Amino acid sequence: MNDEIKYSSSLPKHSFQEASELCTICGADIAIIVFSPGKKVLSFGHPRVESIVDRFLTRNPPSSSGTLQLVEAHCNARVEEQIEMNLTASSLI
Repeated sequence: MNDEIKYSSSLPKHSFQEASELCTICGADIAIIVFSPGKKVLSFGHPRVESIVDRFLTRNPPSSSGTLQLVEAHCNARVEEQIEMNLTASSLI
């Protein structure tokens, strides 16, 4: 029982740290809501839990930000590069 309590109290802290890193590195919008065995509600959100939950419930996509546009451009460039490599490889066969 004691290990379960220790685990349940450290899990949200670790999850929040990982979520924070993901937001920083990738510019992700994240909301985490945790209900503890002691009936406490813990939350983490970037930019805010309320805005993420509202967007999820109303099924509205996130507004385009500069960071999001850069990530999408990078992903598109990688996809185009991979397609070009596949076309080149298939023409050699």
